[in-house]
Amino acid sequence: MIVILSPAKKIEKKKLSYTIDTTKPRFMEEAKKLNNRLKELNPDELASTMKIGEKLRDDTFLKIHKWSEDFSETFPCILGFNGEAFRGLNIESYTREELDYANKSLRILSGLYGVLRPLDLIHSYRLEMGTKLNIGENDNLYSFWDNKINNMLIKDIKESDSDILVNLASNEYSKSAKLKYMDKIKVITPVFKELKNGKYKIVTVHAKRARGLMATYIIKNRINTTDDLKKFSEEGYKFREDLSNNQEFVFILE
Repeated sequence: MIVILSPAKKIEKKKLSYTIDTTKPRFMEEAKKLNNRLKELNPDELASTMKIGEKLRDDTFLKIHKWSEDFSETFPCILGFNGEAFRGLNIESYTREELDYANKSLRILSGLYGVLRPLDLIHSYRLEMGTKLNIGENDNLYSFWDNKINNMLIKDIKESDSDILVNLASNEYSKSAKLKYMDKIKVITPVFKELKNGKYKIVTVHAKRARGLMATYIIKNRINTTDDLKKFSEEGYKFREDLSNNQEFVFILE
């Protein structure tokens, strides 16, 4: 079973109490092309392209010009991403063995790096998948990545001896994976809702955290069947068969 997550915009490095064997991103050539394209933008063009304010623009501009293929100032991406999903993931609670397993089963989609394994070394960066950045003949990042992310995920799924992909990524990122074109692979998208004013609704901040909670549930329990996936019950969530279908598993927090 392979699990996909979106990255976090915020990067804040964490530390583990044990040593780990790191890996390197598999799309370094593509990352270099994208960063070189970003280097062509002046600060105002960068702010306009990324739709960010002055402070974030200056910070991002610096990161772009510090980025290199040298791994001396890098860190495992799983220890850098710091959003709601990653707080739910709670990587500091992992043992070395659990983290090794996560490196085989968890994939983080990235505008700059395409597909990341948790222990892949990255530089601090900011490039959202939905950014309208033209690169050569490509009008945006979806066009740039084309089938590369899809093909890499299919390869990883085959190597996992499974035919299941659990999509815990946002629409912005899952779109880059072209999940509809994964032949012979069962794609399941968990949806997290809660009861608000008599209706079941997605509360974004809680749903993001739940994605991280589910990723950790899958990894720590080595879940490999849809039946076991339905047993997810962290922090009060419960699977609802009556609201679900073969592609979407709905979990309710009441």
